[in-house]
Formats: sequence, structure tokens, C-alpha cells
Amino acid sequence: APAAGAAAAPAAGAAAPGPIAEEANQFIVEIDKVPGAKIGLDTLGTRDRPSYLTVQKVKEGLVMEWNKAKPHLAMKEGDRILSVNGQDSSSKEMYNEIAMATHLKFVLVPKGA
Repeated sequence: APAAGAAAAPAAGAAAPGPIAEEANQFIVEIDKVPGAKIGLDTLGTRDRPSYLTVQKVKEGLVMEWNKAKPHLAMKEGDRILSVNGQDSSSKEMYNEIAMATHLKFVLVPKGA
């Protein structure tokens, strides 16, 4: 019986890195909206749970400027936005936050992650 218990412990430990590894794929993009400047982002919302926005296209604007300044953290087509300023309950909430907030903190996972 102790051998079975010992075998179960590593299996549970082996399962633990799953969510941690998933979170390791996440990256953050932070943008300060400037009056008159466009964000320059086309996204597609989902009704799925958990909610996310899929980046369709990065256009001229603040996101493109971020991408040029921080290519290792660039927001690209196919990336999924998991939350905007902590809002992740629905696509609508995320869109509201993008429209209303002056500082945007996007949490994303890259395409294929």
C-alpha cells in the first residue's frame, strides 16, 4: 500500500505543471491611449467560456507602435486576448473596457498556444 501512495504523489506532481506551463505562454501588452490615436486592432469576439478575443489584424496605430518597440511581445494575428484590464467575463466586457479605459492591459496567449 505505501508503494501505491508513493506512486500517486509523483503523478499528482506531474499534473501540476500543466496550468503553470499554460500560464507561461501568456504575455502582456500595455498601451496608453492617446487622444486622437487609433488602437489599430481588429478582433473577433467569442461567446465561448472562457471568453476571449481573437486578433484578426493589426493596423496602423498604438498596437503597431507597441509591436515595433517590443517585437518579443508583439500582438499578432491569431493571438487570443484573454482579458483587458482584468475584464474577462465576456467579449462585450472586454470591448467596453477597450472603448472606455485610457490605459489598456491585455493578457494574451500566442496563436497555437
